[in-house]
Amino acid sequence: MSTKPTVATSAPAPSVDSQTAPEKPGEERKDVLAQILEWSQGRPAWQRDGLRRLLTTGNLSPKDFDELTAIAKSAHGLARKKADPLTSEHVAIRGRKSVPVSILSVTHLQGVNALAPNQTVAFGPSLTVVFGQNAAGKSGYTRILKRACRSRGTENILGNVLSGQTPVRPEATIRYREGTTELPLDWKPDTAPSEALASVSVFDSHSASVYVRDKTDVAFRPFGLDIFDRLSVACAEIRTRLEAEIQKLNRAAVALPIVPDGTRVKAMIEALSGLTKIEDVHSLAAVTEQDEERVKELRGHKKDVESSDPRQRARELKLRAERFNLLARHLDTIADALGDPRIAELQAADHRLLVAKEALESVRKSAISPSHLSGTGEEAWRTMWDAAKVFSNHASPQQKFPLVENSLCPFCQQIIGKEAASRLAHFAEYVSSDAQTEVQHAEKAFAKLLSTASDIEVQRNDIALALSEVAADDGQLSRATHDSLNVPLLFKPLSRTRVHYRGFHCRNWDSLHLARCVRQ
Repeated sequence: MSTKPTVATSAPAPSVDSQTAPEKPGEERKDVLAQILEWSQGRPAWQRDGLRRLLTTGNLSPKDFDELTAIAKSAHGLARKKADPLTSEHVAIRGRKSVPVSILSVTHLQGVNALAPNQTVAFGPSLTVVFGQNAAGKSGYTRILKRACRSRGTENILGNVLSGQTPVRPEATIRYREGTTELPLDWKPDTAPSEALASVSVFDSHSASVYVRDKTDVAFRPFGLDIFDRLSVACAEIRTRLEAEIQKLNRAAVALPIVPDGTRVKAMIEALSGLTKIEDVHSLAAVTEQDEERVKELRGHKKDVESSDPRQRARELKLRAERFNLLARHLDTIADALGDPRIAELQAADHRLLVAKEALESVRKSAISPSHLSGTGEEAWRTMWDAAKVFSNHASPQQKFPLVENSLCPFCQQIIGKEAASRLAHFAEYVSSDAQTEVQHAEKAFAKLLSTASDIEVQRNDIALALSEVAADDGQLSRATHDSLNVPLLFKPLSRTRVHYRGFHCRNWDSLHLARCVRQ
């Protein structure tokens, strides 16, 4: 009889290893595989993938080590290999129920080795012995149970390779008893692990290697704990492979040229990895005609610097900086004179002047009759009145202007009659009214502000050289500078006479706003 694997079922049968009792009264049992799965969540991706392989196949092949090494490198951008980490779908984790579980039968439906379809192996309540010739199919049923229950080393299930047909997908039906309830499980390779069958341990010669072949410091190790020894061996193997690869790369490393910090080439070299695109390297390595011209220009500058006296060059640059600072201060002065606050202040003064003149016009209409000459009381008339006052004070300093009745008129130099004296008195009252005073004050305020804008010294000999240097260095900046200097010239033609002040309000505000826009 062949000594092929046997199957252990859970209590109450003597051969059951259900491992379902809690450690202490009142405590919930925690499955070993559940603890391993929970612990693995914090491990690197390649270790989680390695745990999956160890729990599903029992050992790691050279191909497994190659793939795990690639996964470890992928975490640092040195390879492209996706991990398949250990999850609850890869292990059978027992639930918290304490009822016994036992296997009743296994029915092979199709696709497992060369087993005949629709054949059933039933299990007794205590011990069941399955015997037969080699290749009779005993191991095929064991492989089904190892995949559906708990086992230290599961195996891949192959189809009938000798049938001459394409192998079909493995299928089987497992009947088991959980407590007093009998239940079926339709099993396929991708069927999710059963919580109940996780209480059943399957042990065969393939699972015995941990005790017979592997070195261990303990006489007995509970199910699942040998995984850590195997994972430790895998870690050492992966480390050996990575260190060997590092040594090989160091021997073949190419000495890169020294590249200045802050450049695109420096950034690419620092981030260089197996994922770097060769097109990006070529694009940065290519030298264009513009690059060659720039290098030629820089070499010329370097030659000039090396052949010239550094102290003399420093003095020249210092003087040039002073000329540029002088030009900048001049532009700032113009900006202050024509900035938004100054324009708003000038516009407000112009508005006050217009309001005062409108008030004075109202007084004039009430003080001067229509029978008087046209323009009486207006600017031209006021000029004449002021001139007559100056002449009268000079010719007759002992008399107050306007002269009274029987005095000599400063205009016609004849005796002033009663009616003429009365008219002069009315004119004096009109001229000395509050409205007239407000007009005079508004005119002075507006004239002062306008003078500030129009009297700016724009063309100065001390900035001519700086303007020439700016034009030679930067044409766009030179044009903007000349525009800023030309704006104040818009105010030069403006007269400061009272007549033209009023016209300024209607025609020239756009000039002031133009100055502000050019400066900005």
